[in-house]
Parts: sequence; C-alpha cells; structure tokens
Amino acid sequence: MRSLLFLLLVPLSPVAMAYSCSVASTPLMFGSVAGIDGQVRSSTANVTVTCETGASAGSVSYSLYMDNDASASHDLHNGSGTAQYQLYKAGGHELIRGDEAFASDSYALAAHATTTRTYTVYARLQPGRAGSPGIYQAVTAVRLVY
Repeated sequence: MRSLLFLLLVPLSPVAMAYSCSVASTPLMFGSVAGIDGQVRSSTANVTVTCETGASAGSVSYSLYMDNDASASHDLHNGSGTAQYQLYKAGGHELIRGDEAFASDSYALAAHATTTRTYTVYARLQPGRAGSPGIYQAVTAVRLVY
C-alpha cells in the first residue's frame, strides 16, 4: 500500500507599521511512501517574505518562527496513525524549534519600494510510522514578527 504524506505551512502576519510585510509558503510534501520503507525521506518548502513601503522610506526588520512548541519533532496524522518529521533551517540539519527564529533580516527600503526574500525550510521524515496506510497530514503556521 502507498501513503501520501504532506505538511501545509500556514502563513500568519501581524498588523502593519510604517512598512508592511506578508509571508507565504509552498507546501512541504514527502510524496508517496510504500509501506514502512525504512528510509529517511527529505523535502523542502520555500517561505517568502515580501515587504513594501508607502510614501516614505523605512528600515525593515523581521524574524520568522514556526508556530509550535520548543519540540524538535513533529507528527503527521492519519486518524489513529502518526509519522514523525523534523524541520531544519539549513541543508546541514540545524533543527528549527518554535521558540527560536529560523530566519531574520534587516535592511533599508526606499519609498514606494518592494523587496522579496525567500527562505528554504528543510524537512526529514523519519522511517517507519504507527498506523495504517493513507494520507498523513499536519498544519504548521509560519509566524512573521516585525
């Protein structure tokens, strides 16, 4: 049997100031996994921050967080089944924890200007899972603080 495993990152953003920023993300998908294959599966998603100013220039500063607890491990769910995955901020597997920013930036932005920055989130699905075949999913929010 094959299972489809995916994670949806839901962007959240606060009320704007002298400049405004928004966050968006691509889905993080592990694809079809045939049974318990004993292999670590890897995937990536992109988180994009777009900031813009109005009539006056601004000094932009923000941080990105995964909106979860300080745990390094996350679960995908399928009714009674679970599959564990971890999120990383670099290909070198530096864990993302909910209480630590996984990306930050500061820069000057001219009047009537827009800048977009993209950050890659890496993920690893651990081998094995507890539960029956099916679609496993989870939603993790990305929090933009500026």
